Amino acid sequence: MAEYETSIIKRSGALTRFDPKARKELVVRGLNALSEVRDADFYFFKGEEHRIRGELKMAISYYEKALQINGEHEDSLFLMGSCYVPCIKGRKDDDIDLDHLTRNEKAAAAFQKLIEIREKKDSIWWWGDYAMYYNLGLTQYHLDLYKEAIKNLERAIELNPDDADSYYMLGLSQEKLEIYHLALGNFETCLSLNSLETSSLPECIKYAKTRIEQLKGLLTDTYFFNIGYRFWKKNEYKQAIECYSRAIELNPDFADAYYNLALAQEKMAETTYSQLVLFNESDWKKSIYELHRLALDNFEKYLRLVDNEVAEKEQFITYANQRVNELREMLEKVDTE
Repeated sequence: MAEYETSIIKRSGALTRFDPKARKELVVRGLNALSEVRDADFYFFKGEEHRIRGELKMAISYYEKALQINGEHEDSLFLMGSCYVPCIKGRKDDDIDLDHLTRNEKAAAAFQKLIEIREKKDSIWWWGDYAMYYNLGLTQYHLDLYKEAIKNLERAIELNPDDADSYYMLGLSQEKLEIYHLALGNFETCLSLNSLETSSLPECIKYAKTRIEQLKGLLTDTYFFNIGYRFWKKNEYKQAIECYSRAIELNPDFADAYYNLALAQEKMAETTYSQLVLFNESDWKKSIYELHRLALDNFEKYLRLVDNEVAEKEQFITYANQRVNELREMLEKVDTE
């Protein structure tokens, strides 16, 4: 290739020496070439020519040249990330000689950088923004980064609530973390938006249908109690309350669920109080009062259901009795004001 380019230069030089018109034409062509070298869009479109032909390795090389000129060239970052993602549906040719782990890492890096660029701009979100979050979530899923994948897939759904694939990948990610009730809901949403007749990936639809039936059998009172505790440990009290409430729906005599529900409601009240700026005066006072009243009710239910003869329960019974007295006094004081 180098010898071929050298021969062109030599012939051009000889031509301009004897033909003034040719010299002018070559000067114009040379100036255009210099502008192309400095133009990220020029290299991006060259990359697109190769990507469309399935020459992904060459396409990436041009996207990289575009990014050398403009490190924030959004289209190049997006398409380069897409080229690296393994097993894109509809892809016929693929000449990238890298293992799936490396490809997912490179794809994730491109989409992450693109998201950082987009988020720091005060600009209107364009139609494809959901896709960069989806693709980042997809690559993070394949890198076993399930928590990160969930965050980005949820963002993709915020931007495009009708994308069945985002719900499917979100369900898969939640399933990996054993958050089965949320995975179930997202598989169901995926099916409501998609079907075997219209899906380009019917095997995914079949998997979602199969897993829905299997997951339903896992959603016991014990499951919701345990998952509620996991949310509690992460200070996600709203989700913890929802899970403990579901456990009680399935088992109204589940004493420990009432106890933990009361604790979560008290923590939720504390969180509400610490975020007073989000509420007007009447709203936050009413919200805190209601949470404390619910906590009192649930501590009382716990005390009625718990086995007082179990030694391991003694400290919990003592604390529940203490909080019942304190909450009653607090609520009575509020009522008299």
